[in-house]
Amino acid sequence: MRSLFTKLLIIFGSVVTFAVLGFGFTVVVFVEQSINKTVLELSLRTTQARAEYFSEWVRARKGEIEGLAAIPAIAEQIKPDALTILKAFRSTKTGIYDLLFYGGLDGLGYTTTDAVPNISNRSYYVEMKNGADFAISEPIISRATGQPVFVVAKSVKRDGAFYGFAAGSIELKTITATAESLRLTEKGEHEFGFILTKDGIPLAFPDDKLRMNVSFTQEKEIQDEEVKKIFASWAVLKPAAEKMTAGETASYIFTKDNKKLICFFAPITETPGWSLGIIVPAQTILGTADKIKFLALISALIALIAALLITGAVARLIANPLIQTEKKLHELASGEANLTARLPVKSHDEVGKLAVAFNTFLANLESIILNLRTSVRENEFIGDSLAAGVEEISSTLNELASNIESMRKNLITVSEEVMNINTDAGETHESSVSIDKLIELLSANFANSSTAVEEMISSINSISKITEDKTHLATELSELGSTGNSEIAEMLSLIKDLTTSINTIKEMVKVINGIAGQTNLLAMNAAIEAAHAGEAGSGFSVVAEEIRNLAEDTNKRAK
Repeated sequence: MRSLFTKLLIIFGSVVTFAVLGFGFTVVVFVEQSINKTVLELSLRTTQARAEYFSEWVRARKGEIEGLAAIPAIAEQIKPDALTILKAFRSTKTGIYDLLFYGGLDGLGYTTTDAVPNISNRSYYVEMKNGADFAISEPIISRATGQPVFVVAKSVKRDGAFYGFAAGSIELKTITATAESLRLTEKGEHEFGFILTKDGIPLAFPDDKLRMNVSFTQEKEIQDEEVKKIFASWAVLKPAAEKMTAGETASYIFTKDNKKLICFFAPITETPGWSLGIIVPAQTILGTADKIKFLALISALIALIAALLITGAVARLIANPLIQTEKKLHELASGEANLTARLPVKSHDEVGKLAVAFNTFLANLESIILNLRTSVRENEFIGDSLAAGVEEISSTLNELASNIESMRKNLITVSEEVMNINTDAGETHESSVSIDKLIELLSANFANSSTAVEEMISSINSISKITEDKTHLATELSELGSTGNSEIAEMLSLIKDLTTSINTIKEMVKVINGIAGQTNLLAMNAAIEAAHAGEAGSGFSVVAEEIRNLAEDTNKRAK
């Protein structure tokens, strides 16, 4: 059976545990759904900003080429002046332009390297000839330098029709350097940017062996085994590449070499369908959220431990007074049951009130027990008194019975003597003397009997009064406890026995009355016989009269 402290600890601990775990779970879910989502959205916005930065970079190049196309020497295709201007401008843009060139309707390009390639079949030239103001080519191999480049060109129109152009060739390594310089975080560890064309071809990529050699969205046979192996390791990027070539702005989470990575991508405006992607380790982006979740779990665990300790202290604070009460009750229920013991009252709350009420109960119980002990002692004294009274009555009754028996014998003797009067008149005087003695003896016996009867009646009255008083006392004692029931039952038994004895005495009195009647009758017969005897029986007549008077007096006293 669990103790009260254990039950309170289980109840409070369960509530606190569920509350803390619920709070921790809520924090984790909030971090997972809110913070992670916010971080991903912020990273995606940063990627869009980086793509816009690259768009601005391209836009700046377009502005520079547009400025060159507006120069009259270039617009009018004045060769010496135009090339001088282009060469001077290129010298101020070292590291950006591979070369600058201009041209006209003949499809030839006059470059700053003095080479004159035929570009009439280039896509950007065709676009401008068909009416486009600006054209940006897909990556191509420069016919002047042999390097991978892309061209930014601006058409020159006369009377609304294509007349010529100015263009700049930018090496891909410039794009790669620019793209790879884009980062999402301050540290930028293990982060890199890349650019895909609308056909999924990487213009900028950390591994230069993949640049211009593969397509992430189109099936293309790869001859070089090393390139094939490298490309296979990046095949997991294909879903992101498909969204990038579709012009979407989104993020894609994937795993490469057992590392969780996130690719954020956004389209680059001012380009022919290019898209910028930035790959970042998931830990770099979500690490803060993971730390928050970890700290939340640690905080929840610490809070849980602290809450359980507080719960234990509170449970003990509640249970201790009740445990002390239980111990006191156990002490009272076993051993000598010390009713003078009291519970300590240390508070004024419900537990303190319980201790006060229990102490009051103990005080009342102690008072009742003391009163009951006093009543038991008084009852024992009354019992002893009743036993002595009964013993005295028993002795008196025995004496009365003995006197009655003696009186019966004497009456028998008197009867025999009276009957002998007729047969032996000569012995009248002697008989009279004998009768006189007998009468004296009878009188003494009757006197003793009368005294005994009076004492017996007095004792009965006294016993009756004692019985009434003690019956009332016994009633009060029965209210104090069941322990006096046995003594009262014994007293009632004695009273019943006493009533029986009184009835017996009444029967004896009836017998005495009968004897007195017989004695009176004998005295009358003796008087008649004395009258017959004449003067000789006059003395006997007097004796007979005295006997008759004695009988009547005895009869009156017996009543």
